[in-house]
Amino acid sequence: MKIRRTVVCALFTALISVCSLISIPMPASVPITLATLGVYLCALMLPPSHAVASVAAYLALVAVGIPVTAKGGAGMGYLLGPTGGYLFGYLPLAGVVSLLAGGRFGRGRGRGHVATAAAMAAGTLCCYALGTAWFLVVMNGNPDTHYTLGGALAACVLPFLPGDALKIAASMGLSARLYPGLSRLLPNRPQANAPTNARANAHHNAPTNV
Repeated sequence: MKIRRTVVCALFTALISVCSLISIPMPASVPITLATLGVYLCALMLPPSHAVASVAAYLALVAVGIPVTAKGGAGMGYLLGPTGGYLFGYLPLAGVVSLLAGGRFGRGRGRGHVATAAAMAAGTLCCYALGTAWFLVVMNGNPDTHYTLGGALAACVLPFLPGDALKIAASMGLSARLYPGLSRLLPNRPQANAPTNARANAHHNAPTNV
């Protein structure tokens, strides 16, 4: 069981890493990436502890110097830089979405499209709140730069909202389609064939007429 859980977390860590490398540069220091798509999928298909663990493993890769970020940056210096808060924001993003959406949407037993989208929006808000606060502290700690809250939101949040909406919709659709193929690896998967097997066993063990 522990080996299976480790494999599942590793798969989603790899997914987030690959998505993070796909990016579009922006005038501010925060690029548009597909990283949140990977985090969304992770959160929708895994329980909270596994989703957070997968994101934590991704951050550990960055911390030890593996360049799996949009700019190819890595190391603790990069994590503690202006955009580091948005990376650390993936942790509450994954936890909140998985907790509120139940980590079950991919299993077809979620809370419905509207409620799931609302949960994802709440998680995204947590990510942006942490990231923007971090951005302001780091940038305003430099005497050569100064950002107001409005300026930070205009540079680091508002341009990304349309893309986030698209990624939320895409991850909801993808998770429902990907889950059947991953269901044997995912922890606590529902035993869809259990009733059928139970009836078969009952029939097999039923007394016969003599």
